[in-house]
Amino acid sequence: MPAVNEVPKKKTYKAMKTSFFTHPSDVEKYFVLGGDTIRNLDVFDIHEGLELISKDGFKNCTILGSGDILIQTQNAQQIEALKAAKTFGAKKLPVSISENGVLNQSHALIRCKHIMKIKLERISEKLADQHVINVQRLKKKEGNTWIDTPTHLLTFNTPVCPAEVRVGFIHLKTELYIPAPFRCVICQKIGHTKKRCSSSAKHLCGFCAQDYHGNEQCTSPAKCVNCNGSHPSFSKTCPIYLEEREINAIRVTMRIPYNLARQEFRKRFAIFTIQRHAFSGVFKIINGYNHLPSYGQLSFFTH
Repeated sequence: MPAVNEVPKKKTYKAMKTSFFTHPSDVEKYFVLGGDTIRNLDVFDIHEGLELISKDGFKNCTILGSGDILIQTQNAQQIEALKAAKTFGAKKLPVSISENGVLNQSHALIRCKHIMKIKLERISEKLADQHVINVQRLKKKEGNTWIDTPTHLLTFNTPVCPAEVRVGFIHLKTELYIPAPFRCVICQKIGHTKKRCSSSAKHLCGFCAQDYHGNEQCTSPAKCVNCNGSHPSFSKTCPIYLEEREINAIRVTMRIPYNLARQEFRKRFAIFTIQRHAFSGVFKIINGYNHLPSYGQLSFFTH
């Protein structure tokens, strides 16, 4: 105990470092090695060319459906070497080497009511030293009005998002963001939005899948454009919607392109030979689909 006249010492706190990125985010990047030259080389020539760029060996290399090579680095030297490379192999062949914009970014959710009144630009600016490049405030619909929520979507310029971020003096845990599948409001098909819908596509009703007949409540029998089931095309119980949701979860958690995520999904649930028109029966065959200890248990956020 301090003496009667002794002034107690003030407790001091060490300031926390602003960057949480001590994991491989600064050394792990995704590059695409492409061009007609690469597509005409065999795997041995490609391997020898990659060794000339880095003798350490890349973390992972995958042949994409286009014939291009997806390269995952494992140290900063490999990142610099790929950025500097203008030719490929001992013969100095012309190639295209570029960063993969999708895989080199990650998205996470934070929930904080104390920043709801702060402008998004200011939040993004203050979190820039934690690799945040964009902030969105999610909304929810109450009646006919959209209102702000405490949930914010952060975009990072790194393949892996941090487990937590510091917002001022508040420490917040992040939650991996799994995007909901796209659904076009014109043709009602899952997988794209109206901006990418074909100009020749028919405008269909989302409830009955017939020609669009205005905003009044549809009284025709429900039918899904995607699986031909007896439910609306916007139903979140549609097996095609559930399939796309799982593929999105695999794509985000494994950090792989969409096509590879789809292959992984088909491998995981053994549906190579099952056609889309019979897909509604797949989930009945798989026992306890929604309780599998896999990506189906992830918390999906829809907005």
